[in-house]
Amino acid sequence: MREIDTYLWNLGLDLKGARKRRQWTLTLVHQRLQCSVQTVQRMEKGDPAVGMGRYLAYIHLLGLSLNELDDSAQIRLEVLGKTHKD
Repeated sequence: MREIDTYLWNLGLDLKGARKRRQWTLTLVHQRLQCSVQTVQRMEKGDPAVGMGRYLAYIHLLGLSLNELDDSAQIRLEVLGKTHKD
């Protein structure tokens, strides 16, 4: 379980970072995902109680591809300025 917790924690940080780089507010994201602000915050903390569908919807909203997402590598490359879709 520790590996999953670590993965979700890193994914949450990456989602939050991608949102902030786009200068999107929590309000904008929660409205687009049709969930509460608290749910978005929980995803950005890597909460395992949030459904996988919510995480996938967030990844899609950011314009990222699950097929290319390997251990958050796509988002990490974005941090380095190698990819960015808006």
